[in-house]
Amino acid sequence: MSLQTSYPDIFKQLFAFNLDEFLQGMFLYLDPASLKNCQCVSKEWKSYIERRLWNSRVARKKLKTRLNLLWKNGSFIIEQFAESKGTVYCIACDDKSVYCGTVDGFTDVYDVVSGNLKFELCCKADASVGAVQFDVGEYDIAALTESGNISIWDKKGGYLSYQTTHLVSLL
Repeated sequence: MSLQTSYPDIFKQLFAFNLDEFLQGMFLYLDPASLKNCQCVSKEWKSYIERRLWNSRVARKKLKTRLNLLWKNGSFIIEQFAESKGTVYCIACDDKSVYCGTVDGFTDVYDVVSGNLKFELCCKADASVGAVQFDVGEYDIAALTESGNISIWDKKGGYLSYQTTHLVSLL
């Protein structure tokens, strides 16, 4: 006797009896990452979660409230992720990388999973040094230093695609 035939699929029965409120409440106890994983179970689950949770204003509000409470009151562990060579001036991240602009003219790009340095992008067009402010786009990283150096980098490969110096006049 297989495991599937020995235990009835309670979820199929709940779907069959159209117990939306009960199911919604049950799924709302999960964190967003677990909900995303639940969408991979079946087309029926994916459709239900998209319709009754992600596309429901009430459900999204409940998820956001829970997430905020976890953020404010949850337990956490502080771990060292990566160690930048320079003093970090600004930081950002996306699904794949963590970006650190430093005060000495570099943008360090780290792998979000391993913490390994992927690229060290030199944003200085000359010998001048200045803190780096940057923005991460879909395909590029745009960086600007305090001394007026503007650099555009390929996000995937770390290649410099454009660099110029904007003359900064002091008032």
